[in-house]
Amino acid sequence: MDVPAFNDRMRKAALLTGQKRYGTYGRLDVDIMRDVVPWAPMYNGTVREFISDRVGCYVYQPAQGVMDLAAACLE
Repeated sequence: MDVPAFNDRMRKAALLTGQKRYGTYGRLDVDIMRDVVPWAPMYNGTVREFISDRVGCYVYQPAQGVMDLAAACLE
């Protein structure tokens, strides 16, 4: 989402350094998640797949967000 007030705060935070920068970005994170997009983690998750060295033919399936098991093979 394009929220001018947060865009301005992000531009200002980018000019900072060290702990002041980290703290400013941290407060931005909390404010954005509380006020603008609390649903973001639910719809923008991350997936970690751990597979054996024996697994070959790895194909990422973007529609499901995981490995395509139909394409996998053992080496």
